[in-house]
Amino acid sequence: MRKSIAMAALCALTVTACTQHGVRNTTGTTRYLFKVDETTTSSKGSDSTSSTSPGSTTSRPTAGDANGNLGKFHPAKPKWNKCDTNPDFECTTVAVPLDYADIEGVKIKIAVTRKVAADSKKRIGSLIINPGGPGGSGVEAAQGLVYEMPAEITDAFDFVGFDPRGVGESSPILCITNKDAYVAEWVDDTDPKSIEKSVSEGKRINQECAGSNATLLRHLSTYESAQDLDVLREALGDKKLTYLGFSYGTRLGGVYATLFPNNIRAMVLDGAVDPNSAADSGPSSAGDATTTTNAGATTTTTVDPNLQQFDKAFTDFAAACDKDTKCYAHSGAAAILETIRKSSLDKPLAVRGADFAGRFATRGIIETGVNQALYSQDLWPVLGLALADAAKGDGTLLLGLADQYSGRKPDGTYSNIIDAFRAINCADRPERPNDADVAAAIKKVSKSTIADLPPGTECLGFPIGPNPLPDIAASLKVPVLVVGTVGDPATPYENTAKLAKALTSGVVITWEGEGHTAFPKTPCITDIVAKYLVALTAPTNDPHCPSDTVVADPPSLDPNAVTTTNPAVTPDARSPFQIDRTTLTEQFISAFISQGAEEKLARCVAEKLLAAYDDETIIRLTGNLLPDGFQATAKTIVGNCRTP
Repeated sequence: MRKSIAMAALCALTVTACTQHGVRNTTGTTRYLFKVDETTTSSKGSDSTSSTSPGSTTSRPTAGDANGNLGKFHPAKPKWNKCDTNPDFECTTVAVPLDYADIEGVKIKIAVTRKVAADSKKRIGSLIINPGGPGGSGVEAAQGLVYEMPAEITDAFDFVGFDPRGVGESSPILCITNKDAYVAEWVDDTDPKSIEKSVSEGKRINQECAGSNATLLRHLSTYESAQDLDVLREALGDKKLTYLGFSYGTRLGGVYATLFPNNIRAMVLDGAVDPNSAADSGPSSAGDATTTTNAGATTTTTVDPNLQQFDKAFTDFAAACDKDTKCYAHSGAAAILETIRKSSLDKPLAVRGADFAGRFATRGIIETGVNQALYSQDLWPVLGLALADAAKGDGTLLLGLADQYSGRKPDGTYSNIIDAFRAINCADRPERPNDADVAAAIKKVSKSTIADLPPGTECLGFPIGPNPLPDIAASLKVPVLVVGTVGDPATPYENTAKLAKALTSGVVITWEGEGHTAFPKTPCITDIVAKYLVALTAPTNDPHCPSDTVVADPPSLDPNAVTTTNPAVTPDARSPFQIDRTTLTEQFISAFISQGAEEKLARCVAEKLLAAYDDETIIRLTGNLLPDGFQATAKTIVGNCRTP
C-alpha cells in the first residue's frame, strides 16, 4: 500500500512513540506485495513425506467437509483491547482447532485486529480483509489499509484483519535461520550443479523445520484457514461474511465460497489466482532456493508460464523508461539490467550505508529488487533510479527494494512471510517426488534446456497435510466482484474471468493499469467497490476502469498533466515517473496518524518533511533509503510543528 512508502521514515521521526510494523510494500495505492503461489493439488495425500510421484493423478477433494465437522466449531466471544501497534485499532485473539477433524482437541490462537465503524448508525457489520501471500499479515495490512478506504466503507464497517494460521502472531512458523543468505541466493536453471545444490539445501531446511514443527506444518492449509475465516465471522457477530481478498486472498475467498456458499453477504476478490490450475503465478518468495525468478528473462528451476507476466511487466517498464526523460535509466534500462545480471555473478554490487554493512547486491538480490518494483507502478521511479545507480556499481537501492519484498526490517530481523509462504503452499499440495525422479529431471538440464522439476520438489522434507487444496467451485446466490488488472505481473489478468466463472455469480471488473491488484488505486475502481460493499449493487457490465498513468512518445509528458483521448487512461493521466507530492503527503499523514499522531501535527510534519527534499531524495526514501541527516531534519521539523 502507499502508506508503506512512509514507513521507512516513520520510525526515524519523533512524532510519536513508534514501533516498526514491517508493512511490506505494495502494488500502488494499497497493494500488498505478498506473493502468490498458484499451485493447486491433484491428490489427497497421506502423512508420508515421500508419496506422490510426478506422474500420479487422482481426483481432488470435492467441495464439502472431509472430516464431518464443517461449521460445527463455535468460538467464544472475544475480548478486545487497545492495540499496542496502532491506537486506532483494537486487538484480540480467537481460539480455533488446530485440526478440524478434532474440534475438541488442541487449539491455536488467531490474532485479530479491528477499527470500529466510524458511524454506528450506518454500521452494517465487519469487513474482513486478507492481503495475500500466502503469508501476509492481515493485522499489519488492516492497520495501514484502513486509512486509504473511502468514508462510505469506514463508516459502515468494522475494518478487520487477521493473521492466518502460521502467519505473524498466529502460531507463526519459522523455518529459515539465515534469511540474509537465503534471499541473496540465485539459482542458475541451466546449471545442473546449481539446481542440485539448491534442491538439497531446500530439503535440508524443510527437514529441520519439520523436526520440531511437523504437527503444525500438517495443518496450515488454505482449506483450514477458510474454516478459521468462518469461525472469525461468527466470533465477530456477523451472520454473513463481508470479505475483501487480494492476490492469494482470492484463493482463500474462493475456497471459503466453495465450503460456505450460503454464508456470504459480499465478497471482493482482487488479483485473481487461477481457481483450478497447477501453475504458479509469480515468484514464489524472495530468494527461494528452488524457484528463484528474475524479471525480463526466465531463470526459474521450475517451468512456470505465468512468469512471462513478469517478463512483460519489465518490458513495459523499460519501454516507458526509454520514452520518458524523467526515468533515471532513460534509454538504457534493459541493457543495464542485463549487464549487472552477468557482472554480479562474479562480483556482487557494492552497497553503502551503515544499515547495509556487510551485505552486497548479489544476483539474487538484483532479481528480487526488480521484481519488487514491478508489483507497483508507484515504484517505477525507484526502479529507474536503482538501475541508474547499479550502472555505476551501486546496488544499495536494489537491496532496499529486495528488503521490502522479503519483509526485512530496519533492525535486520524479518517477518515470517518467507517461512509461511513455503509452509502454506506445501500444506496445500500433497506431491512429494522421490529423489530418483528429481535427479532424472536435473540430468536433463543444459544451456538450452532449463530445469523442469517434478511438482512438489520445493516441499521435500515437509510432511503431507490431510487437507490439500480443493478446486474452487461454488454456486453463489449473491454477486461477487472479481477485479483484474490488465498489466498485473503476479496474477495474470486471464485468471479474472476464470475465477468469476468458477463462482458462477462472479462479476468481472477490469482496471487498465499496471501493477499487482487494483483497489483502491483510482476513483473508478474505488467507487464501484464501495457501492457494492455498502449497497450490494454490482455493475451489469465490465466498466473497464482507465489507468491514471500514460506513457507518451518523446518529448515526454508535461510534468503537471496531460490531456489524452485514449479511453484506457483518465483525462488527467500522468507520467508513471512523475513524483506526485500531493499523494505522497497524504500517505505520510496517514502513516503518522496510524502511529498515534494527531492529524494537525501529522499534516504539518508531512508537508514540511517532503518540502525539505528534492525528487531524487524522495524516490530514494520511497525505496527505504533514508538520506544523510534525516533524523536531525525530522527532529527539527517535529519541534517546529509542535510549537504553537
